[in-house]
Amino acid sequence: AAEMVGDDPVIYDHIGDTYLKLGDTEKAIEYYRKALKVHEKEEGIKEKIEEKLRRLQN
Repeated sequence: AAEMVGDDPVIYDHIGDTYLKLGDTEKAIEYYRKALKVHEKEEGIKEKIEEKLRRLQN
């Protein structure tokens, strides 16, 4: 499914949220990082995703 969305960071963020709810932290982190890479210049979204990654990696 992810291959079909292109580089939409919102979709990557939602996919990460879904993996997190399913208990797959590694996949959640993978998709949060993809979203961050696409959105690295937009501070609001960047901060939101960075906060999710901080919580998962601690």
